[in-house]
Amino acid sequence: MGTTIPDKTYFKIGEAASLVGVKPYIVRYWEKEFRGLRPSKTKSGQRLFRRKDIQLLFVIRALLYEQRFTIEGARRRIKEMAASGLAVEDMLEAMERPLPAAPDGQGTLPIGDAGAAVDELRGELDAARSESARAEAELTSVREELSRATAARAELDEALSAARRDLSTEADARAQLEVELASARDANRELEENLESVRSGLADANEGLARAREQGESATVGRLAVFQQRIETLNEENARLAGVVDHERARAGELTAAAERARAECAEETATLWKLRRQMVEAWKGVAAAVRDDPARDLAANDDSA
Repeated sequence: MGTTIPDKTYFKIGEAASLVGVKPYIVRYWEKEFRGLRPSKTKSGQRLFRRKDIQLLFVIRALLYEQRFTIEGARRRIKEMAASGLAVEDMLEAMERPLPAAPDGQGTLPIGDAGAAVDELRGELDAARSESARAEAELTSVREELSRATAARAELDEALSAARRDLSTEADARAQLEVELASARDANRELEENLESVRSGLADANEGLARAREQGESATVGRLAVFQQRIETLNEENARLAGVVDHERARAGELTAAAERARAECAEETATLWKLRRQMVEAWKGVAAAVRDDPARDLAANDDSA
């Protein structure tokens, strides 16, 4: 009855069951029936079997499947071997030694004991079936939850795509407003330059008129009228350009306000996009945590690995 255990410190329940040659639910049932079989558990509830736990599983399997002990008889036999000073790793070797011959009339199991053994085996079978049915129900529940999570993810993806499209539209509008604002600023700058040129010409005209008056030139009435007309024309042009400048300044202010509103809306859409991303991440984290913490997931995963 040779056993080869890989050189590892801990084994998952699927690995332990595979080594011993039974299903994982049988290992869980034995864990309930044999006090010495106490694997440690992770925070998520996953069982971790040590090497001595694997050796004890081999002993239990040999007693139940090869030597045909009942659960109670196997417990008693393990207790006897432990009381005799045998360590778990030495029990298999001790079990391979031939047992002393039974006295006459005691070589077979009494009918009453055989019936009890059959009843106990039936109870074990019913327990195994019940455990399997419960595992199937929990596995179905996990699959349904995973399906709902997948649907939720699809909805979040769709919402994320819509938000990205809206954000792209807002970005295009913002870019257009920026272009219009830049154009308005250029027009305003050009008008300012024209206004400055008109003002400079008006100043030159006024200086010329003042010099003519100071020097006492005998300008004709017609020439003076020309100067006066030119001054009036320049004043009118100055007033007209000032009105255009004020209008362009007001338009530039409106475009600036529109650009600021676009920036605010773009920021809101960006925040919504990140919020949707966080919701999707939290949703998947919740699903992962649910699947990780659900014993059914542990059972299904280990059954598959077995």
